[in-house]
Amino acid sequence: MPEKIESYKVVCVGGLDTTENHLALSDDKPGSATRLINYEVSLFGGYRRINGFSKLHPLYSEVVDPNGTASEGKVLGLAIYRHPSTGIDTIIAARKDVGAATYSFFQFVAGVGWQRYTTPTLTSTNVTKVRHVVYNFGAGNQIAFADGVNPAIVFDGTNWNQITTGGAGTVGSYGGPQALSAPSVIDVFKNHLFISADSSSEAVVAYSSPNAAHDWTAASGAGQSNIGFKVVQFKPFRDNIFVFGSNSIKKIAPDITSGFKLDNVTNNVGCIAADSVLELGGDLVFLSPDGVRPVSGTSRIGDVEISSISKPIQRVLSNLPSQFDLSTLNGLVVRGKTQLRYFIGDSTKPVASSFGIIG
Repeated sequence: MPEKIESYKVVCVGGLDTTENHLALSDDKPGSATRLINYEVSLFGGYRRINGFSKLHPLYSEVVDPNGTASEGKVLGLAIYRHPSTGIDTIIAARKDVGAATYSFFQFVAGVGWQRYTTPTLTSTNVTKVRHVVYNFGAGNQIAFADGVNPAIVFDGTNWNQITTGGAGTVGSYGGPQALSAPSVIDVFKNHLFISADSSSEAVVAYSSPNAAHDWTAASGAGQSNIGFKVVQFKPFRDNIFVFGSNSIKKIAPDITSGFKLDNVTNNVGCIAADSVLELGGDLVFLSPDGVRPVSGTSRIGDVEISSISKPIQRVLSNLPSQFDLSTLNGLVVRGKTQLRYFIGDSTKPVASSFGIIG
């Protein structure tokens, strides 16, 4: 009967929760959801549908297939690099060469298309991802790449130089004995270039001399740290570099006498996806076997906030390792929305099965 109709307000807050049954959620968390597809956390509370995407720039409308006539396969790496001379942001992509066991770097020029850079020969066999870091040690913007198969390579806006263990440590001969032959992760900390996760030196983190990414000689301040476990990823955070293994975490901190020192963080928690390590909202977060965890809680002695921050979707995350190859996971931070986004595009799965998480 109309006179018996009652209104009830339900505020859409709480996000996705797969830990309880529908009846319990309706009583205790009426604003939460049990199924959200293509939704995102709203800046104004609750959650909302994703708008979609927009192109980087109208002139880049044709950026869909890096050098399609001479390249094949997936894009191995993508970077935005501000040229030190022109100040113009350049899109750089890495992709396998057609009919060859090599890959190349390409830049996109608006109105012209993709142009191949002239670089040293780069083997593409077993390369699944090319990671990068942009830095400026005083000589203008430079960008360094690592792929896990070839030596790390640096582009200064004009020249490409590989960092080899046989290099002299000069601007004309990048490298030195402290370098690694085939690092797969790379970053910058305290004006040193850091590399690690070399298949032949799995437990070693190497760093260049200060303010000189070309110099990897001990006499100039370069060095190596043996972490004691296979390195999955490392990431600078505040005054330390946190080094992640599959079951352990350590941190590297500056030291007046030795340059850098190594400290334990935990031997009971590890990272299962190298590119899940992100800095978000003042914390460093990573994907562990039991969900997304913050480094801040893990590293502070006596802090009670060491548990997973993704308990509401524990069921979803716990199934990921068995369903997907997590080496294909790509993570990014949307700063304007204080969001992290994980995209998993396992090549053994159809496109429609690609998976992503927004938090």
